[in-house]
Amino acid sequence: MQKIKKFLPYLLFLIVVLSLFYKVFAGYSIQGIDSGLWSTIFYKNNALKTPFFWLHLFWLGMSQGSFIYGINWIMTQIAPVGMVLFFTYAVSIFIAMVFFYALLKKYNISFVGRIFGAISYGLLPMFITLIYSGHIQVVEFLAYMPIIFICIEEIYDTNNPLTRKLFFFGIIAIAWGLMVNLDVQRGLYFSITSAIYVIY
Repeated sequence: MQKIKKFLPYLLFLIVVLSLFYKVFAGYSIQGIDSGLWSTIFYKNNALKTPFFWLHLFWLGMSQGSFIYGINWIMTQIAPVGMVLFFTYAVSIFIAMVFFYALLKKYNISFVGRIFGAISYGLLPMFITLIYSGHIQVVEFLAYMPIIFICIEEIYDTNNPLTRKLFFFGIIAIAWGLMVNLDVQRGLYFSITSAIYVIY
């Protein structure tokens, strides 16, 4: 029974994601210019010839033509083009729920509270509903925020040795780099929020 309870949250998150967004995962999502499905061909044709460049005045500098490593990039390498959105959305939202659940567990929130909080975070309207169609990078952005907050908590845990703190600092650096690379504007907003969180 204890083993079942341990894996129940993750199974529940997976069921919620797949049942609510099955049409998107089946390839029915609205395809916009930000969907990223063009990226595989774009990289193949231009990556070796075109240097990285930035649109400085567009959303505080979104990378265009450069490699945006992360969940979506991994999916473009392993999934058929028609299924890239399916896997990117599913994996991003699932990871977001799992790590938010872990963050709430760190705060000693009750089991039911952790489940409700994780699902609520994973389906946050400002990320999912308002900008769901095509803005794949914003949905992926969800996955990195709870990871960073968990690592901040681990760094400030006085019982952890220095090596463990340095490890979590490295995880923050990687997650923050991936997050800002995806969406500079939201990355800067989140950086300010994180700084306030640390100071508080």
